[in-house]
Amino acid sequence: MTTDRRRRVHRTGDLGAMLRTLSPQRAQLILAVVIYGANPAEVALRMGLSTAKATQMLWKTMGIMRHPSRSQVLRDYLPDEGDEELVIDSDLRSLIREWRIEETLVPRCATCDVLLPPARAWNGRPREYCSNACRQKAYRRRKTTARMQNGDQC
Repeated sequence: MTTDRRRRVHRTGDLGAMLRTLSPQRAQLILAVVIYGANPAEVALRMGLSTAKATQMLWKTMGIMRHPSRSQVLRDYLPDEGDEELVIDSDLRSLIREWRIEETLVPRCATCDVLLPPARAWNGRPREYCSNACRQKAYRRRKTTARMQNGDQC
C-alpha cells in the first residue's frame, strides 16, 4: 500500500506539468471541479462566467484531457475505488497558489467581503455573513432600499 502512495505522489508532479499546458482558465476549472468538488455553476459565478460557458468549457477541457498523453496522467492521479484521499504534492500546491484557486472558491461575506470560515457539515446552510453585525447591516440596507423604492421617506 505504501508503494502505491509513493507512486501516486510521484505522478502528481506530472499532473501539475500537464495542467500547465492548458490555458489557466481551463486548468482552474478542472482543479476546482476535480480537487475541490465544486459544481460548474459555483465556479462560473466565482470566475465571472455564465453557467453555460463554464459547463461548455468544462466539457471541451475534458475532451482535451481524453488525449492518451493526458488521460493517463489524470487516471494515475485520481484515487482508486474506496480510496477517497487525493494527494497534492508541492508542484500542484504551487500551481493552486499561483492561480489563487482556493481564494476563488472560498466563500466571502456578502457585506464586508471577508473570507468566511469553512462550513461545517452539521450547520446546514452555508454562512452568508461573517458576523451578526454584518447580517444586521445587510438587513438595514435592504430595508432602506425597499423604503426608497416605495417612496417612503421615514
